[in-house]
Amino acid sequence: MEVVVARRGVVVLRLRHGEPPPSAAARSGGRCSRLLLLWTFAVGFAAGLFMFASHVLAAVAAAVLFAAMCLYTCLCLNNAAPEEEEEQQQQPPVLLLPGQALRVAVMPPSVGRLQQQEVNGGGGGGGLRQEDVEAAIPAFEYSKGSGGAAEAEQCAVCIGVVRRGETVRRLPACGHAFHAACIDGWLRAHATCPVCRADVKVAAGGGGGAPV
Repeated sequence: MEVVVARRGVVVLRLRHGEPPPSAAARSGGRCSRLLLLWTFAVGFAAGLFMFASHVLAAVAAAVLFAAMCLYTCLCLNNAAPEEEEEQQQQPPVLLLPGQALRVAVMPPSVGRLQQQEVNGGGGGGGLRQEDVEAAIPAFEYSKGSGGAAEAEQCAVCIGVVRRGETVRRLPACGHAFHAACIDGWLRAHATCPVCRADVKVAAGGGGGAPV
């Protein structure tokens, strides 16, 4: 048995029992070689009958032989198709560890970008506890400044505009603001700002910025 450990806890098991069976392409090649040999023999035999026997007997024998060869060829080709389909349907078994699930969903561009940053090495190497985040970075109700839409901030986690009345958190180190729910999920996995990658320190506590 061969065990292959893939990313995110996916374990692939492959069972090996001796040599693998020949592929459909190899079996098809051998079948074609036999058919070619039989057709060559049939043509040679029919030519010999015309040379050394009467033409009537040779014609009858050649017709019977030709019909038999056509029937045999059709049977061989029909049997080859199911074998190829069966081989294409066979897939190696995949075993998922407990707690892992296959997720099929349409993700917004922000999620794909943040996951790519995590794969490329970003993310600070560890997250923060929710209670530490709430104590050090208080949430507040966002109110847009007098400058209008030009000063509207954007949450880099969900790529959405932060609107008046929404609950946000402002990181004390860099001053970037995000929706509270968005940044809470991010900080549970990363101890850095999603925008500038500045380290988020929660030991000091009470470092949340004032509402804007």
